[in-house]
Amino acid sequence: RFTVATNVSGETWVTVQAVDTGGIANGGIDRSPVDRFLLRVEAVNDPPSWTLANAISGNIEDSPIVSLKGMRLSDPDVDGQPLDVTLELDSEATWLERSLPDGLQRVGGSEGVLRWWGPLDRLNQALDELSFRTATNFFGTQNIRLTVSDLGSSGKGGAQVSSVPLLVSVTPVNDAPSFNAL
Repeated sequence: RFTVATNVSGETWVTVQAVDTGGIANGGIDRSPVDRFLLRVEAVNDPPSWTLANAISGNIEDSPIVSLKGMRLSDPDVDGQPLDVTLELDSEATWLERSLPDGLQRVGGSEGVLRWWGPLDRLNQALDELSFRTATNFFGTQNIRLTVSDLGSSGKGGAQVSSVPLLVSVTPVNDAPSFNAL
């Protein structure tokens, strides 16, 4: 039995010889000839994964800005290759503009969609602190769809994509009544 460690690839020569425990009585041979073979374990492209925000602030109706802190990506076999990340808000929310770390590119998107392309460490710098504005008078669950593709960075299996929802609960506030004079 041969068990390969997790996330290990490569090749090794294996030497085998069978031994008969019956001994060599009566002219018997108790060993087979030594044989060797090459065992090759090919790399498989592992999918990237998300660590969701560990701190959310400003998630109260009519609050001008909701901030997310601590989001991260990981990919065990990205090996310096770029990743493609999309962050999609629903309910007419908009991302706040911000400068990006060097080496990170904005590739399309709109007010409610951020799409970045670049190395893992730069993406994690940008993801560490994000802010968005909810739609006016919005309360309830703000859904944010987080998607990352490793673009087929290594091993067999092609591009791997991980997509997860981040649900931010926006608490309603008791608005003062208002009326319009006739």
